[in-house]
Amino acid sequence: MLRAALTGLFPALREARITHHWGGPLAVSRDWWSSVGLDRASGLAWAGGYIGDGVSTANLAGRTLSDLTCSVDSELVRLPCVGQHSPKWEPEPLRWVGVTLTLGALRWADGEEARTGRQSRLLKLSDLLTGR
Repeated sequence: MLRAALTGLFPALREARITHHWGGPLAVSRDWWSSVGLDRASGLAWAGGYIGDGVSTANLAGRTLSDLTCSVDSELVRLPCVGQHSPKWEPEPLRWVGVTLTLGALRWADGEEARTGRQSRLLKLSDLLTGR
């Protein structure tokens, strides 16, 4: 699937040898917001919820955490993601059921879009339900 997607986007790569790839779970916060913060009382800091934008967002989060831990008053420590607390996900097994159904629906929507060339109505509904 990865090779098909890659060569579909970049046909010149059809003959390229692909030696490595990565795939795995995607960490998503309930409201799709990333979060960076520092609890001075406990000394614990956190950063996460990058939703697939980890390369750029992790760099920004690291620089923000540096300013927070060193008490530097910068534009970074005033970003909306600083101190952001997302709502909790539903408890198991409801979370598993929701994720499994959503992934199946998104796969179906991808197939529909590939067949028709138009945005899937199911994807529009999914965006409304997930707040994307």
